[in-house]
Amino acid sequence: MVRKKKIVFITPGIGIGGAEKQLASLAKGLSQNGFFPLIIALSHSESGQRLSDFDGLQVVEINCQKTFEIASAMWKIRGTVKDHGADVIQGWMYAGNIMASIIGLGIKPRVYHSLRASDMDAKRYGRMIKLNAFLSKYADGVIANSQAGAEHHISCGFPSGNMSVIPNGIDTKKFSPDKKSGASFRQELGVIDNARLVLYAARVDPMKGHQLVISVAKLCPDVQFVFAGKATELLDVPKNVHGLGIRDDMPRIYNACDLVLNISKFGEGFPNVIGEAMACGRPVFANDVGDSWWIMGDYGHRLETGSPEAVAEQLCSLVKRQPSVSEGKRIAFHISKHCSIAKMVSSYSSLYMQKDNSGLDV
Repeated sequence: MVRKKKIVFITPGIGIGGAEKQLASLAKGLSQNGFFPLIIALSHSESGQRLSDFDGLQVVEINCQKTFEIASAMWKIRGTVKDHGADVIQGWMYAGNIMASIIGLGIKPRVYHSLRASDMDAKRYGRMIKLNAFLSKYADGVIANSQAGAEHHISCGFPSGNMSVIPNGIDTKKFSPDKKSGASFRQELGVIDNARLVLYAARVDPMKGHQLVISVAKLCPDVQFVFAGKATELLDVPKNVHGLGIRDDMPRIYNACDLVLNISKFGEGFPNVIGEAMACGRPVFANDVGDSWWIMGDYGHRLETGSPEAVAEQLCSLVKRQPSVSEGKRIAFHISKHCSIAKMVSSYSSLYMQKDNSGLDV
């Protein structure tokens, strides 16, 4: 009988975010399949900022945000990895990948890197990307969550020989068509039944497109917009935009909306918003960033221009038509078929259970 493996994930943190949510989903899925995951966070989560998805998982927070903390933190991390008896060290995002490679030097576990984005801002992440690219040559594998991310990082010096793509997994039990919950959210928001409601779900960040969407909203005064995500409640928005901030009831919000808009300037690999919205049977209108159009397939609307006027014209046309129940089901099925959590967990499980170069299970 093959022994299930012990996996150590090293991640920058366990706060609220799409990459963090994917890590929690993967770790839970692996634990349900007989693996033994341990998550090491390289920072302490701030009060109220720890993602609840990590509840029930084995997590160790070892802070190394300041230069003088790094040496002692590395010693603690290495000891934690050894104590866990890790077979695999899986880095998560650039900082996690770099630490995974350093910690893995001279010890047994195989080391994998993960890439959760595509063309990130070189001014903010350039040095880290270069170091990650160098270390990735010695990793046992590099896993990108999007084809766009894999291709971009190969162009940045990451090796193509050990690169693979495993798309994100969407929780299709949590995110599913639910007309009743959507109606209740519209009622809470004070949006009348026949009003058109568009969702833009993204934290406020330079890589996101909030200012463009605000400009579009001003051009579409008869359409109501919902902004959900960190700091969206602080934005200066017109009267037809509702800034909600961080929400923990996204399935209700998706189900309440007639259309979900996704626009990013750069950096996206696999936009979870698109998968979650479609899992709820909602049509998506998105630009060509990361694997956005691959996720949508033939079931979304492609945004091919960035001018507010052109976006507004196309959006106002799209939002007038309501998808039928059968169309919504087809949209949701597309995600469950191609981007389920079960499929993501199975792909990682197969990777971790591969034999080493000696032909023996490790």
